[in-house]
Amino acid sequence: PYDLRAMWPCEVDDLIRVGRHRDGGYVVPARVFAQTTVLVGIGIETDWSFEAEFLAVNRAMRLVAVDGSVGALEFLTRAVKSLANVGVRLLRGNRRSARAAWKDCCAASGTLVRFLVFFRTGKRVFVKKMIGTEESRTTTRWNALRTNWSASDMLFVKIDVEGAEYQVLDDILADARHIAGIALEVHDLESRGGECEELLRRISDSFVITHLHGNNCAPLIGSSGLPSVLELTFVHKSLLSAHEAQSRYQGALPRDGIDFPNHVAFPDYPLGPLRALRDARA
Repeated sequence: PYDLRAMWPCEVDDLIRVGRHRDGGYVVPARVFAQTTVLVGIGIETDWSFEAEFLAVNRAMRLVAVDGSVGALEFLTRAVKSLANVGVRLLRGNRRSARAAWKDCCAASGTLVRFLVFFRTGKRVFVKKMIGTEESRTTTRWNALRTNWSASDMLFVKIDVEGAEYQVLDDILADARHIAGIALEVHDLESRGGECEELLRRISDSFVITHLHGNNCAPLIGSSGLPSVLELTFVHKSLLSAHEAQSRYQGALPRDGIDFPNHVAFPDYPLGPLRALRDARA
């Protein structure tokens, strides 16, 4: 469905993990922190550990988070529904089920508090819309988000939008000269491998891949051994030396110490160079 050789990262020596050691964390070169003034997190759901750790490097950095599926009202509603379930299950005499519902209530309440605390400052803007190709009550375009930063700002963009990346990346790439790097999750590669390769060709005009990781929350594609969801990190060519931009990482993927399985109950997907060549020819 696609050729991993075209996606293989270059060799850089300053990669670090940002965010938790499971789904939601990404590996980025440390050099992007000094360049970035605005972090744009597109798709946060209930985990903004990446955004929190990225901002911790530079307290002056600003955040624009975009996600129409969550928000204070959604988290409050989840907590209230779980609390109501506690009462219903106790009335039915199902204590075990009531304890599970109470656990859900505590988790939802904790998420609500974390959300309100994290976005309490004016330097952190939350846009309660989904990224898309048109402006509506529930969706917003990249062009509309530009009001949250100036032409002198340098961005780092995290994109996890469950397949919408194929529609919105062209708009984002129009601002490539103002973007230090991109952490991107690409989906549906079992059916959209060709689209992904075309997408990467467009990104490669301005950016170079510095990291690659298979998301083990999604299945492999048949007998190919290839992940159906990939996480890629890109850095603007201007931040790489000529040698780095032309190099190829020679080690195994995942990388020890900075890569971790997205789903902790299952092993990570190996993407070593020999495996990549073999799978590309399968």
